[in-house]
Amino acid sequence: MTFTGIAISIISFAVLIFVGRWVIYSLVVIARYFGFKEFVVAFFTVSIGAVVPEFFVGVTAALQGIPEISLAAVIGENLFLITVTVALATFFSAKGLIVDSKTVRSGIIFTVLVAILPLLLILDGELSRMDGFFLLACFAFFVFWLFSKKERFAKVYDEDTPELEKLTKKTAVRSMFIAVGGILAIVISVDLLLREVLIFSTEFDIPLAVMGLFIIAIGTALPETYFAIDLARKGNSWMVLGGIMGGIAMASTLVLGTVALIEPIVLTQTTVSSMVLARMFLTISAIMILVFVTTGHTITRKEGVALLAIYISFLLAEILIL
Repeated sequence: MTFTGIAISIISFAVLIFVGRWVIYSLVVIARYFGFKEFVVAFFTVSIGAVVPEFFVGVTAALQGIPEISLAAVIGENLFLITVTVALATFFSAKGLIVDSKTVRSGIIFTVLVAILPLLLILDGELSRMDGFFLLACFAFFVFWLFSKKERFAKVYDEDTPELEKLTKKTAVRSMFIAVGGILAIVISVDLLLREVLIFSTEFDIPLAVMGLFIIAIGTALPETYFAIDLARKGNSWMVLGGIMGGIAMASTLVLGTVALIEPIVLTQTTVSSMVLARMFLTISAIMILVFVTTGHTITRKEGVALLAIYISFLLAEILIL
């Protein structure tokens, strides 16, 4: 890889992280301007902004005939969000992540199930177009469930707060331009990054699945991680989990479903061996999150440490088998 290639990769990676963060914030401003309740802002609006980079990674990869990198990126990002992002959020929150809302707990249960679902569908070695339709149907169900009760998207913000005084029509329009411009920048950066990833993978004989599990997965997960930490500092713990879990649900259904429709994902022996550990660790961490939320209704800092230890163990295990 040339110096130019390295520079392009670094710039593209930076765009995914920083512009992705701007897109999330812009969409939140727009949603709040139109009076969406925090529940929808957390589970849907933030998640849409967070999944934009991953969606275009998947579509671009499918169009280039390498859909397996999207599967690896989704698995890698979901694992990173469930472990590292949740752990960091517990460290920055005052009392851990408290989940006292039954609706939020239900959303988390659904998320854990759909995070594992693609792993089950691909046990036969292929995520077919039929599987893609099924995943998109799950996404449609998620959206229907989210908007099925009017109180979930009714206006609930205190109009006298200084923060809301800034949410004028001009602010919303500016945010729309930022969001659209950010998405276009992400599309271009994703295309450039995937080209360089292919070159890097070929030159150093590193499986594309490994590149997706780490390089692309972490790059697409960092904007949402930054947003989660920011919310945790402000004490909005349930919104932290809402954003993370909504993003995981959309990546597992909308992204992989769309990719499978464009180009079915067929696992090769190399891809399977690279992702065996990732699938195992994702399943374990998803079950742990489910236990934490349904039993104590809180994810404590100690539990955050346990989640972080899972990701570190995953990294070490992957290094050992490379």
